Amino acid sequence: MGESDDLNVAGGMGELTHSGIVVEYSWANDSGLSYSTDYYVCINGLSDDPLQLCVLVDFENLEPYTSYFRLESSGIPPAGWVVNPLDLGWTYFHGGTSVSFPVTRSNPSSIAQGESIEQIKLAVRGYADYELTDLRSQRNFTVTYHFIDRMSSVWAILEKDTFDASTEAWTGPSLSVSPKYYLSSPYSLKSRVGTLSQGWSYSKSFQINYSMAYLICPIISNNGFSSINIDGKPCFAVTSGAEEEWCQLTIPLGRGSTTVSIFGFPTSDIPGDHGLAYMDDVFLIAK
Repeated sequence: MGESDDLNVAGGMGELTHSGIVVEYSWANDSGLSYSTDYYVCINGLSDDPLQLCVLVDFENLEPYTSYFRLESSGIPPAGWVVNPLDLGWTYFHGGTSVSFPVTRSNPSSIAQGESIEQIKLAVRGYADYELTDLRSQRNFTVTYHFIDRMSSVWAILEKDTFDASTEAWTGPSLSVSPKYYLSSPYSLKSRVGTLSQGWSYSKSFQINYSMAYLICPIISNNGFSSINIDGKPCFAVTSGAEEEWCQLTIPLGRGSTTVSIFGFPTSDIPGDHGLAYMDDVFLIAK
């Protein structure tokens, strides 16, 4: 079966959008728990300014009555942030939803120390009326963003994979270098669906002898991201980035030997016709 490069975007040099990586997220209004959510964003080469970010919130009403809920800031955001409220609407007992809460932040031009950590304080509030005058309940939580500047001199560049001559030891179904989509000429690394139950994927093992490291992977795909696994276990979900756009994944890694696997969604179409991805200009940085 011949290959199919069925991506409906302009070929050649691309622009990056950011993609956040979420560690955990949840909220239930009688659980008594506060959740700290971490996202990781490499600021270099991004086309958006301000950055179009989002917070994933898994919401359930565990109070025995219907309330009108709103998700909003619970304090003054740090400089450069815009956090507008989002009405979740009327929610019954045990009702709920997963929402993507949009926020924006001006893109830093540089970060001398290599990483800047910022927090935004959010709250889900339940009201007895949709005019939002009779507050019944509230749950606060904190979201932490790690902004990484890979150009900072504090980082050691352990690997830079441009795929100009080989697959650079990455593995996955039907991997090959391709000139069709790239961030730096002339090639990127293409992966395609191998079977109807298997999406595209990329995997590689690393040995890290530093206390802090980040793997930065720009990928363009026509069927989206499924999960990011570390040593065979699902660890991260991709929270931003549309299909058919370059998305820059920023993945935190620890000391030691580790294998990173990035998966796309399986496709119900004929293998090879859909479920394609291209990866280029991958950096592993550490300090």
